[in-house]
Amino acid sequence: MINSIPLFLSYLLLLVFGLVGVDVINKKFIHKEIKKKKVLAMGFFLIAYTLFVVSVYQILSFDGIFSGKPWFWTFAIFAFIALPISVALIVVSYLMYYKNISVKTGVVLLVSMLLFSFAASNLHDFIWCAHATNLYTQTKSGGYDLEVWVNTFGMPNDYRVFGAVMTLFMVTFLFLGFRYINSFLRNVRKKFIFAGVILLGTFLYFIDMAPYYGRLAVIGVVATFLPLSIYAFIKAFERVG
Repeated sequence: MINSIPLFLSYLLLLVFGLVGVDVINKKFIHKEIKKKKVLAMGFFLIAYTLFVVSVYQILSFDGIFSGKPWFWTFAIFAFIALPISVALIVVSYLMYYKNISVKTGVVLLVSMLLFSFAASNLHDFIWCAHATNLYTQTKSGGYDLEVWVNTFGMPNDYRVFGAVMTLFMVTFLFLGFRYINSFLRNVRKKFIFAGVILLGTFLYFIDMAPYYGRLAVIGVVATFLPLSIYAFIKAFERVG
């Protein structure tokens, strides 16, 4: 378990200043009154940031699948569900506050960002299973990480099958996300969406493989891939209309 709390808090502080620090100071002096929409955006951001902090802390505290079943599922829920949701909320709240988009557009962005964030989570599954099965050429059975997959859905205990199905989910989420934004938004830079999905998915793969790559690699991807994925998503939607 990582005990370097000052390093962890310093990173989070830098992330906040990187996303909102300078603009918050400018807005504070330029605009005395904050509109209801911006209050809503700040509320979203506080929720997102709290979820983000807890998720990243849980990720950094994880010692691998051998930590035990309860701790693994805590890690999995925060890493592959809570963190993608927090990323989506951070991007949307930032755009609502600083790019002056409407609440209606913000709702469209939130739905699309959730789809893209979960596509990134599925990309992690594809990469992880490819690693485990030697690029899907060898059978590899899972442990309690595939328990729900096997017992609830009656699927084969094989990472090749799991990875293939998760890849199908990834493609479906991407398709729905792009169809959704094409129906409601203009000036979306889709290359940045792909970049955001790849960066976030790669980040999730590395943190899931912490016992294999080592703790230093995990800290490295937290400090680079994660903020870069948020930046890429913001760049994708900063000109929406």
